[in-house]
Amino acid sequence: MSTLRRLAHELNKAVVVVIHDINFASCYADKIVALKKGEVVATGSVRDVIQSEVLSAIYDTPFNVIEMQGQRLCLYTLPT
Repeated sequence: MSTLRRLAHELNKAVVVVIHDINFASCYADKIVALKKGEVVATGSVRDVIQSEVLSAIYDTPFNVIEMQGQRLCLYTLPT
């Protein structure tokens, strides 16, 4: 991913990546498009999309988002 990011910057190109790991995406993405059942439900910067309320609505499960070393980390909460 760091190679893709470097090349995109050097060549002034956009790179579209489909990934299902939210934490991985939040480390590398400039923009995120979030889908639910094939429909776009959120789009924007990592800070705009990676929020507890947004992720909880997308996945129908409670999420906590924390920031560590400048990165947003998503933690889902299992029902008790």
